[in-house]
Amino acid sequence: MENFNRLNDLYFKKLLGDKKRKNLTLSFLNGILNKDDENCFTDITFLDKDNEPLTLDGKLSKLDIRADLNDGTQVDIEVQVCPFKLMAERSLYYWSKMYSEQLEKGAEYKKLKKAIAINLLAFDYLEDEQDWHNIYNLLNVKSHNKLTDHIEIHFLELPKFTLKDMRKIRASEAWIAYFSGKYSKEELEEIAMTTPAIKEAVEFEDTFLQNKIERRAYEQREKAIRDYYSYMSAFKEEGLEQGLQEGITLGMKKANINTAINLLKLGVDVDTIVKGTGLSIQDVEALKIKIKKYKQITAGVANAIPAIFVSGGFIMPATRFICPSGHEVNINQCLKKCIYTQRCMFLPTLRAVANFLNRKLQNATVTELLAGTMETFLKKTTDYAVDPINQMYALHGSAVHTLNENYTEGNMLSEERLHDEITSGKFDLFGQILDKEDNTLGDYKITSSYKLMKALGYYKIDVPTGEVYKTGTKKGQPKTKKEWRTDGVKHILDWAIQLNYYRILLEERSFKVNRMEIQALCRDFNLRVASERNITSPVYIIHINKISDIWIKKYMKAKAKRLNEALIKGKTSHICNSKERWYDRKCKDYCSVASFCPYGKQFKQLEKIA
Repeated sequence: MENFNRLNDLYFKKLLGDKKRKNLTLSFLNGILNKDDENCFTDITFLDKDNEPLTLDGKLSKLDIRADLNDGTQVDIEVQVCPFKLMAERSLYYWSKMYSEQLEKGAEYKKLKKAIAINLLAFDYLEDEQDWHNIYNLLNVKSHNKLTDHIEIHFLELPKFTLKDMRKIRASEAWIAYFSGKYSKEELEEIAMTTPAIKEAVEFEDTFLQNKIERRAYEQREKAIRDYYSYMSAFKEEGLEQGLQEGITLGMKKANINTAINLLKLGVDVDTIVKGTGLSIQDVEALKIKIKKYKQITAGVANAIPAIFVSGGFIMPATRFICPSGHEVNINQCLKKCIYTQRCMFLPTLRAVANFLNRKLQNATVTELLAGTMETFLKKTTDYAVDPINQMYALHGSAVHTLNENYTEGNMLSEERLHDEITSGKFDLFGQILDKEDNTLGDYKITSSYKLMKALGYYKIDVPTGEVYKTGTKKGQPKTKKEWRTDGVKHILDWAIQLNYYRILLEERSFKVNRMEIQALCRDFNLRVASERNITSPVYIIHINKISDIWIKKYMKAKAKRLNEALIKGKTSHICNSKERWYDRKCKDYCSVASFCPYGKQFKQLEKIA
């Protein structure tokens, strides 16, 4: 296969992380560590051999290959394809975990063995070093004497490698030549004459590529890496273009927007700006209004909550709090000084609510797309107010996420945001979150007993008691009593779509999702109403079934298109459907923009009349 990437971590682990080919791993290690026949490692035991890499950026406490050598030396080998600036810090962190995990509680320090970290890099990292192989120990800065030989960290930079003399090649050079991809199979065959293990590696490579399943996994991983570079490139470009001028009306010339903004700030009249920039009067007037609104929103304290420009208008969070009295107050003013003698809640809590309201994401998320188009549109374009007390459940949910994230370990990912061409989503947990044999996608939900009852599929039926009515209009008719039944978990559609979309985002990056589960916490469990709804536990694990990828993508793409068109036009006629409105319950009591909605206004007017 042309341009085969031997540093693809799936292939790399198959090659050097399998006990069937431990002779190859020993050849690689002995070569890199410059061992001769007398002091070479003769045996190796792989640890965590079933753990596949789960992320592109390496935010895990698991390495590609970790093993014990025959003298007790600990070693791990990491492949890093994508450039990572904090490689040294990460390698030291992983090394420290590997070193410290040797000792059980109460064990003596003398039992500690040497730990070696080997980083195989597909990019230039050490700018001040010319050699492709650099080794770091713990030394005295003056005498350069080693404090201990227990720490050893290797950096192997493949771009710096050049084979000088193929006839005098060392084992370490042979392996780096193989992984570099710079040499043809004919040249590798020549290299294999001095290092026979390379011939075996080439033969395994051919076998690997002939296996359709293995090859497919490899190709998916390569696609994930390409996507990573694409996303990073896009984010870089986006970051360079961020500022006040970002995304204002379609057709505006970005080169002239900065000039117009600066001139408006200096108080220059509109006509002069039009002549100087080539922008239309309407464009400049619109820009002037938006700058004024922006100043109003961000006025006050230093940590003001900014509005974000998008094509055709603002994406803005709520700008006002609704006080317990019903009065509305600017959030910044509230945080600076309460207009009443007693605050409704602690200041740090209010700050947390304000911060939670604005995640500074320009594009709609999976969660936002699942809501009605009208609701999301109004929240992104309307200067609206929220009751901070009503935001406490959402804030509580965020706190639960943070709490659980602090206790993730092993082969787990948490709170990772993934993007595609449609939207973005941040899943709560992925990996071995239920047991050590599974890759589970998990989501935390703090919900009501009503929604939990629906999710669990609980309902009541009339069951005959065996008795009959002896008097009254029902005389002679059988008596019944209500009993709970369930046909199994019923999908709450938005929950199911949300988790399935996270699953798709993960699988597009070569992750394997074996199952999807929701950990639902009932917020009103201690109330009588919960028991009346047959909720007998404060926490439930709810399984989510797989939904067609094609249907999910089609559904979300349609909703994203509808929302983006509304943001560009500055209006929409798409009223939330009955399910999105919770059959009007959301409009009546829970939607913070209902008063701006053509449909929701009716309920707010009824409230005023009442």
